[in-house]
Amino acid sequence: MTVMFLASVFTNIEARTLSWEIVDSAGQFSQQVSLPSDEPGVEIYAERGYIYVRTDHEIPVSVYSILGQLVGSGVLQPGLYRMPMNAKGIYILRAGMSTLRVTL
Repeated sequence: MTVMFLASVFTNIEARTLSWEIVDSAGQFSQQVSLPSDEPGVEIYAERGYIYVRTDHEIPVSVYSILGQLVGSGVLQPGLYRMPMNAKGIYILRAGMSTLRVTL
């Protein structure tokens, strides 16, 4: 009985994914240096429990846990976006053809 309950709790947690929210494009980052990205026109930052992506073109972006589970994804239009992360840790971010390790 307990095993079935725990399985349903973990299934519900995994089903929730985070989404990107747009941020004022004039916003600045406090002394944060962008992570190296192979994708031209894309800057990626990690700060205060958020992953930020600034792009000058449409780009698909996905974030995975270190275990490979999808945390959140979306196709971003030009602008500045952020995704609130529920937990500190190491995440894998894929932006276009670039893949980065992000530590919060």
